[in-house]
Amino acid sequence: MGLLPILAILMKQLLTRLFLFCLLIIISTNGLLAEDISSLHLKISKAENNIEKLETYDKLIEYFLIVNRDSAFFYATKGEKEFESKDYKKGVGTMLLHQASVLMDEGMLDKMRIVLEKAQKNFKQISDQQGLAKAESFVGVADGKTGNYTDAVKHFLNALKICQSIGYNRGIVSNYLRLGTVNDLVGNIDQSLAYYQEGLTIAHKYKLVDEAYLLNNIASLYGRQGKLDVAQDYLNQALNISDTTKDVRSRLSVLSNLGTLNVARNNPQKAVEYINEGIGIASRSGYSEEIVRFLLVKAEALTIQNPKDAEPIYFQALEKSKEFGLRRLQSDILASLSDHYEVQGDFKKAYQYLQWKQDLKDSIVSIQKAKEIANLQSVQELSQAEAKMDQLNIVALKNAQKRNIILAIALALGFGLLLSVYYIITIRKLNQALAHREEELQNSNAVKDKMFSIIGHDLKGATGNILALIELYRDEQISEVERNYILDSLEESATTSNETLDLLLNWGKMQIKGISIHKSSFDTDKVIQDTFRFLKLTASQKQITLLNNVEENTIISADTDQFRFIIRNLLSNAIKFSRNNSKIELLSTPVKNQFIQFSIKDEGIGIEPERLPHIFEPFHKSTPGTAAEVGNSIGLMLCKEFVQRNGGEIWAESKKDIGTTVHFTMPMK
Repeated sequence: MGLLPILAILMKQLLTRLFLFCLLIIISTNGLLAEDISSLHLKISKAENNIEKLETYDKLIEYFLIVNRDSAFFYATKGEKEFESKDYKKGVGTMLLHQASVLMDEGMLDKMRIVLEKAQKNFKQISDQQGLAKAESFVGVADGKTGNYTDAVKHFLNALKICQSIGYNRGIVSNYLRLGTVNDLVGNIDQSLAYYQEGLTIAHKYKLVDEAYLLNNIASLYGRQGKLDVAQDYLNQALNISDTTKDVRSRLSVLSNLGTLNVARNNPQKAVEYINEGIGIASRSGYSEEIVRFLLVKAEALTIQNPKDAEPIYFQALEKSKEFGLRRLQSDILASLSDHYEVQGDFKKAYQYLQWKQDLKDSIVSIQKAKEIANLQSVQELSQAEAKMDQLNIVALKNAQKRNIILAIALALGFGLLLSVYYIITIRKLNQALAHREEELQNSNAVKDKMFSIIGHDLKGATGNILALIELYRDEQISEVERNYILDSLEESATTSNETLDLLLNWGKMQIKGISIHKSSFDTDKVIQDTFRFLKLTASQKQITLLNNVEENTIISADTDQFRFIIRNLLSNAIKFSRNNSKIELLSTPVKNQFIQFSIKDEGIGIEPERLPHIFEPFHKSTPGTAAEVGNSIGLMLCKEFVQRNGGEIWAESKKDIGTTVHFTMPMK
């Protein structure tokens, strides 16, 4: 494919990537470095008053909002508790706003709204208008994130009105910025520019750091309209402003957009200059996410000059995203790699990276949804448990009062010993009831967490493959042979989705309601042959030979669906960790006590000795396969549970770099 088609694809991608600072909580930082963090910790502990302590917490959290959101949420929660103990409501409200910022980034908008309500309550109690304006604007951000732009505009206008009434210029500019962006998103370009210009006038007059963000957004608007020269002028102004204010965050964003814009303008050399400057600043400041973003833009710039030079940068960005745990950025990089190979005509690799991107996307969504649902249910059940404990405590208190009266009478009458024994037994029963209730709650949460993780692992992966295959099938440049290959893969993925859904529903009912398994005596040959045919295509992609050496007429007594799942999952794992041009063998051996031992033996990379005893444990961390296949160990956990429920045992033997053999037993007929 020539340069023009490549540029056409890049233009479409890059112009939509020009970054909007709108529905974000703008963080201003003047280059706080990692080595400054220890001094901030010390300053918090030695702060003489709440105001000084709050200012220090703000700096610490603002740094971690860019570098590590989990740490930011930890310190925001810690600060909330500390200020709550001192009844410093401004501090409590501010810490809750920081928590809302993290929850927004994680997409947990319902929980974000709950936190914002608490923040508003604290600010109202002390009539803190500035805090109320910030919280109101945050609510608008939540509405904007869910596409409810009408309510978002109402909240931003309310926040703007409060800021204007108290002369809070930074808040005025921030809300003009968000109003401009919402109008941009719904296509009201003229209104959007009007809001941006209002904010720009105030920001310029008072030399606020927001001026760079406004110029950046205006450039983004014109860039997405294809007015690249105008966008370039605004970004140059923003770059000069960020140099004056020394605001690291705004400068990084402008440099990123300048790199993206120059890639779109077919000026890769200039783009690389901006990108390298950004990488240097991000590295010195410890901003891992920004480093990965710049590497991605750099790879796209090099694609124009020489696609081969871009590949190492893509892979470097991918490794960095994995190292820093940036799953959403990792998804963007996989999508870019798919496009990269597509424009070069390598549709096999394009499909492979697109499939991995879809798997990762589904994993992100399912894990996030599982967390949200589990958190909501845990909060509800915890509230119920606390209410129950309060009732029990009231009962215990009343009983204690009665005990004191009775003990006094008993001492007088000589029955103290008998009454003491009676009340000791009563208290023990109460403690046992509390312990039993706590155990029930823990078991309930464990079942829910396991269900949602399994759905994300087995079902979402298969359905995600279907979407990826359909997207690739629509490409008019693929050959008839490739189309037939995709159709075969679609059929297999659809079959897998249906079977997996039935199995997960049955397993979920069994966990929650205790439904018994459906055992029957059957010949294993058909199940094994069907599984081999199903996995033949996957094995052929790595030139792996599958050998079925199970004895003929091998009859066992077990649940057929669960046996099929065990065989399929263990063979899939063997393929995943096997090298190209190797073999995988399935064996059967009669053992004592009327059992059949099945063994799946591969010549793969093996398992480290320290990991081997834990591979069947719940949520054990999985490692990538020999072709970078992803997983989360849920399958092995289910295999163990299904084997045990059918009366068998499962274990594994492995030698590093030589191979692994997984054994399990099933009762004979």
